[in-house]
Amino acid sequence: MNRADPDLIKFMEFMVNRCDPAKGETDATAKKLGQELLDNCRGVVGQPPLYKDGELFFRGMHHISEVY
Repeated sequence: MNRADPDLIKFMEFMVNRCDPAKGETDATAKKLGQELLDNCRGVVGQPPLYKDGELFFRGMHHISEVY
């Protein structure tokens, strides 16, 4: 999300605003979730990317040191 630029945000706003919640439950849900995504993207635009610690992904792996 933090790699989104202002032009992408404008396009996303355009697409979310085109969604008509009066058309049904699916469109209402899409508009709600799209709005949440927009809010999250707006909050991190221009901030540097965050990376997860690599050890998180390798926890619990076992390495075999002997060859049978």
